[in-house]
Amino acid sequence: MGLGKQYLENMARIKQRNKIITLFIVLSVVTAFVYAGFESPKAAVQRKLKGFWNIEFENSFMNRDSIYEYFGVIIYIRKNDAIELPRVYMPGKSGKQHEELARKARGAWKVISTNPDSVFFNVPESPFHGKYAVRFFIDNKGWVSMNKRYYIFKMELKNDITLLICNKGGAMTDDDLKDWESKNE
Repeated sequence: MGLGKQYLENMARIKQRNKIITLFIVLSVVTAFVYAGFESPKAAVQRKLKGFWNIEFENSFMNRDSIYEYFGVIIYIRKNDAIELPRVYMPGKSGKQHEELARKARGAWKVISTNPDSVFFNVPESPFHGKYAVRFFIDNKGWVSMNKRYYIFKMELKNDITLLICNKGGAMTDDDLKDWESKNE
């Protein structure tokens, strides 16, 4: 009778261990699915910001004490928190060598808030240096001047003295369309 009791006890332990292993596997799979489909608000803003942006100076406003001339209209926000802003020089100032202007246009960026969305461009020698409220939106009119009715993904960067309207450079997908516009307007 001792062998039968021992057998039953071993079977009970094996069943208990199998239940624990099964529970662990199920929890691991569920956790993986949750994290795979979950994107933090900060990560969502970072994802949208990354890439090339064309500043629409005709729709933008900058209130500065100085007059600047811009070499280009592109903001390049990189994955590694690096940023390249348009190169700028002040007319009448000497030393507008290309390398110096490029150096002064490079810096870092970071998301500083997600309610509302805000970023900081840390490029001290650029007139674009500073904190900006960010709003993502879609221009449904498309490229009217070119008779193209595609969506244009845009971003508004705004602070007390600057309003920049930028359009996203590069290809966008249908997945981008569903979560592009800011929820905190």
